Amino acid sequence: MRRANFARLLAPRRHLTSYRFVQNVPKNSSDSIIMGCVSYDPAVGRIWDMMRDYFRTEGVDFDYVLFTNYELQVRFLVEGSIDIAWNGPIAHVMAQQEADIVSLGMRDADRDFESIIVVQKGAARTVQDLDKAPMVAGARDSPQAYLVPNYWLQTQGVSPSITTFDIDLGKHGDTAIGEVRAMEALLTGEPKAAILSKMMYDRALANIIPEVDGALLAEKTEVLAERPPVFDHCQFDCLSTLSTAKQEAFSQALFKMNIENPQHKAVMKLEGIKKEWKPFRPDGYQVVASALCKQRRGYCTPASRRKRVAVVGA
Repeated sequence: MRRANFARLLAPRRHLTSYRFVQNVPKNSSDSIIMGCVSYDPAVGRIWDMMRDYFRTEGVDFDYVLFTNYELQVRFLVEGSIDIAWNGPIAHVMAQQEADIVSLGMRDADRDFESIIVVQKGAARTVQDLDKAPMVAGARDSPQAYLVPNYWLQTQGVSPSITTFDIDLGKHGDTAIGEVRAMEALLTGEPKAAILSKMMYDRALANIIPEVDGALLAEKTEVLAERPPVFDHCQFDCLSTLSTAKQEAFSQALFKMNIENPQHKAVMKLEGIKKEWKPFRPDGYQVVASALCKQRRGYCTPASRRKRVAVVGA
């Protein structure tokens, strides 16, 4: 594979999302359960078409709407236009800061999500060796490929010079295109290290990512033993004012799914589930909340003192 030029990788490849907040969003006053999810991949619509069919076979009047960014999805949730939001970790913290939120569940794969620091072989033995060093990372609103690891580096007294690949801002790193660009940049030999999710690095090593030569990545890079703290990823959020009937209907149908059932297995595998849906656990998001607060992104102020959802990364 021909190595990419680092300067070329920094050139924008697609426009960054800008956000316009909708005024007077209508509330969902129907008996249907309306869920929002961010469309970061064409498969998202297919997955939730299948989930909608499943919920309806369980007698749950369910439908979904797709959003282009989490900021707007949180806005619609807080204003009652959707009943449930399939939120990533940053969006979950955003929603908690804006309203009284109940979380209904998550995938088993969402627990203990891992970030790693990948370095040029021999370039660093500890994270302390990366102070002031050139690094690359995913999008600046990615919890796994920038936000949480960068916060952790700061707690270690390390301040590298980080270049972020801000592609698909608003999707909070879900597309992982920024991580792909970071790996391409790392292979040019110019950055000393990269902030990545373990999931994407493992996929690259397995040659699942066409843009990255897995063999070259294995030859040229290594993972530092010191790692950022793990955190939990996606979960279903709703307002505490959502009717008990809707909360229970959704949760009961969700946790009734069984991966041993052939009718459930296909969509559960598409959703990345290993074995089962899991209950929400609040401790999994503390480091995300701390990172948002520390990096001055507007999430230290109590919800009662803010008037709207801010744009992460702005």
